[in-house]
Amino acid sequence: MDRKLIAWRDGGCEVIDAEGLKRLAGWEGLGEARRPLI
Repeated sequence: MDRKLIAWRDGGCEVIDAEGLKRLAGWEGLGEARRPLI
């Protein structure tokens, strides 16, 4: 079933619907926590 969340392009993929992809994965995304400077 194609949910139109990503599209394959030139050997890679393009995310079309990031929110839909996060819902499908059951992931809420990264929080607003500070990250170290590397």
